[in-house]
Amino acid sequence: KAQIRSANGVISDLNIIQEDGNWIIQAPNGDTIPLKWDVEVDGNSLYIITPKEKKKLAVLPGEASEIAKLKANMHTVRAVQVEILDGVPVYKIKGTQAGKLFGLFGTSFDVDADLDIDSGQMKNIKRPWWAFLVFGK
Repeated sequence: KAQIRSANGVISDLNIIQEDGNWIIQAPNGDTIPLKWDVEVDGNSLYIITPKEKKKLAVLPGEASEIAKLKANMHTVRAVQVEILDGVPVYKIKGTQAGKLFGLFGTSFDVDADLDIDSGQMKNIKRPWWAFLVFGK
């Protein structure tokens, strides 16, 4: 267990576990994030060690889900993983968005998005082509 401070100053108690040679981070909100790389805790900072660099996680796993809910309008978050995209570690987030098709019929659909672990910016938000026809929550 480690107390880690995010870039915005929030301190989270994370469980960092090594199982069968793989690292798993468990956030206080219940998110479990498997990692393909080694992990290092230095003071109140958490780093992943990729083949190219040692990268600080400025956005913590529990925060990644909340950011996705706000910025990508996800109703629920089903999975969060760390991947390398264009040489940069990002959170790959899979979730669902709910609303009403044409403002009348309740529906939900899958949303996939990437979240920059440094800036917290959402990238590559993918929804079905007809998502623009869904309104409300």
